[in-house]
Amino acid sequence: MNSFNALSFTVKGKCVKGAYFPAENPHSVVIAKSEFPGLIATQDVDPSILLSILHKQFPKSADIVINRTVPQGCNDSRSYRDYIEIVFNNRFLRQMALIEPFRLQDRVIRVHRTTHVPNGGNLYHVFISNIQSLKDPSTYWKEVFTYLEEFGIVDSLHLHSTTDEGFCRHNGDGCAMVITLPNRIKNISSHPVFKISYKESPSSS
Repeated sequence: MNSFNALSFTVKGKCVKGAYFPAENPHSVVIAKSEFPGLIATQDVDPSILLSILHKQFPKSADIVINRTVPQGCNDSRSYRDYIEIVFNNRFLRQMALIEPFRLQDRVIRVHRTTHVPNGGNLYHVFISNIQSLKDPSTYWKEVFTYLEEFGIVDSLHLHSTTDEGFCRHNGDGCAMVITLPNRIKNISSHPVFKISYKESPSSS
């Protein structure tokens, strides 16, 4: 079972959109090699330069894989791109590593959280509405998470809100990323209160 946090309202802009970054490790982040054009050019000569920079930014990492190929797109249009993968021992350490922006000289390096999808499973965008029908707002996040977890691994969950005169008001809807089998996702829309729809997510583009 996944552990869940306290109630956490998130604005719509933070909701996961589009594609995801698949990875072999369950707790990792990836950075495109193109973010380090000068350093990658010298990698064959002295790999310690790039590794030193990465270890400084991610001191809690368990492993750094310099050569990681990540698939992009879907099926017939799928291609591959070169990334660096930084691996952590658990989700908490990975989340902590993403708090501070990765700055190198005058640039912000783009770091992407990966998603580990076991063989046979798929990653789905799940859209939930009518959450406001639950009586106690303090239980919204937990109740939605607990229900979704019946169908698979909840990779992320965001409840949408707006800020009005300093108060955070829930809009009644949210979105999630759920890893599960195709035959299990079909029943996720059967909740007596929530209105739920879903679609399969492509890998990173």
